[in-house]
Amino acid sequence: KVVDLNQSDGVQIDLSGIKAMVARECIETDFLINIPKLKTHFEAGMSVCLKNLIGCLVGKEKRKAHVDLKKGILHLNIAIKTSLHVVDGLIAMEGFGPSRGVPVNLGTVIIGSNPFYIDMLCARMAGFEASQVPVLSYAQELGILKKSWIDDIDRTLKDYTGMKLEPPYANPIVKLIQRSDVQRLIDMLR
Repeated sequence: KVVDLNQSDGVQIDLSGIKAMVARECIETDFLINIPKLKTHFEAGMSVCLKNLIGCLVGKEKRKAHVDLKKGILHLNIAIKTSLHVVDGLIAMEGFGPSRGVPVNLGTVIIGSNPFYIDMLCARMAGFEASQVPVLSYAQELGILKKSWIDDIDRTLKDYTGMKLEPPYANPIVKLIQRSDVQRLIDMLR
């Protein structure tokens, strides 16, 4: 059965002080598989497992996660229990993603159960530090992203010679629009 989550019944969750509706199917399922595409993202740094769950928010509720994107993404991943993540890195995207980036042949698929670990692995494979991906930086501050994981990932990737991804460029107008106070003003005007 194919379900349009934008039209789904919602279950209210807390995205760090902001209430949002998540598709009931994503909360009540016995086994949820997340299949993200590996890409850079002008707002989130990268979009892999963690960011992909924004698609579980019902319709225009997705906007609420963008008020403070790193907190929205992190708390969404705490509320939704995923069972398996299959990252499609066969053809990734670099630069000004998610829609204006450049395709890059990475030729890889990553499968696992911990979205924070997988996203950090993907970031390191792409040549990014946690500090370049706001949700990973925030997860590190909260102690969710463990130092031992980063050490393990670095050991695993010690001889990795795969292609690094070009990060999204920092446009000053985009940076202004990303600020949470500007986002609140935009939401009030809608």
